[in-house]
Amino acid sequence: MRPIRSGSGARASKRLEASRRAQANGTGAGRDVPQASSGAARARRMMAGMRPAVLLAALLLPAAAAAAPPDPMDDPAAIEAVRLQATGRYDLSVPLLESVLARLPGDPDVLTYLALALRSDGRFAEAAARYDQALARDPAHLPALAYQGVMFLETGQRERAAANLRRLEALCPAACPPRDDLAREIAARR
Repeated sequence: MRPIRSGSGARASKRLEASRRAQANGTGAGRDVPQASSGAARARRMMAGMRPAVLLAALLLPAAAAAAPPDPMDDPAAIEAVRLQATGRYDLSVPLLESVLARLPGDPDVLTYLALALRSDGRFAEAAARYDQALARDPAHLPALAYQGVMFLETGQRERAAANLRRLEALCPAACPPRDDLAREIAARR
């Protein structure tokens, strides 16, 4: 640090006083005080200007990552499980879907496929638990509501099936396959 010469003492004192006033007023710490021109000072000024951008990026990145959860239907085990269900091999699809669920915990699509497989295999209590989990995760999951409604019909709970149909009608007032499928099932079992 250089010693202050007698002639520059008054100027330094004025700069220091201006810096303190600016800091006390909240207008910035010494904006009217000349900055050092060292590389470190330039880097600090550059970083100070970047802070808002860095903060914004830090805030937006987690939201962007969370906005696109993995699609369970990209998983080879899920694809095979759905193929097995289409051929009526529900018993073989259950372990595959459980492995997918272990990788994608709480995914309402996987939970619904698993519940369908369990229901079709006669394991109604386990199926009911999986439908409940899917609907707890996404109360507006149309396939879960429709398939759960069919399970209610299969277990003699017609009123609960009708309640699911009313929920589906409220969620998709225009024609939609899950609502229409459950309506047909209810009409066929009168």
